[in-house]
Amino acid sequence: MKYKLGQLIELTYETNVDGRYKPKDVMGMTITKEIIPTKAKVTNTDLAKFLVVKPNQFVYNPRTHGKKIGLGFNNTENPFIISWNNTAFKVIDENILNPTAPMSINGTSFSKHSF
Repeated sequence: MKYKLGQLIELTYETNVDGRYKPKDVMGMTITKEIIPTKAKVTNTDLAKFLVVKPNQFVYNPRTHGKKIGLGFNNTENPFIISWNNTAFKVIDENILNPTAPMSINGTSFSKHSF
């Protein structure tokens, strides 16, 4: 069966408006698509607009300057937050698309041949 992308994934908009997540919970993404603790100084930053990324959700970073597709995956058991200028999304129906399946596009080969 064929699906449109919008039938498989949906954007998530949960933000840290309640202040539950602190600077230690802020993550960033490397150009090799690894999600790591942020290198940015966020101690005095308003984290209310930061997006919450729950386990088995994805992060899209559009700021890769055309070098790579900035796609990461929360494969941990804990939520974290990312800068509001990223995009977070999740798989709608895990019976149709396993959340870990899209990680095949996370490899170097995919990025190299996608532009």
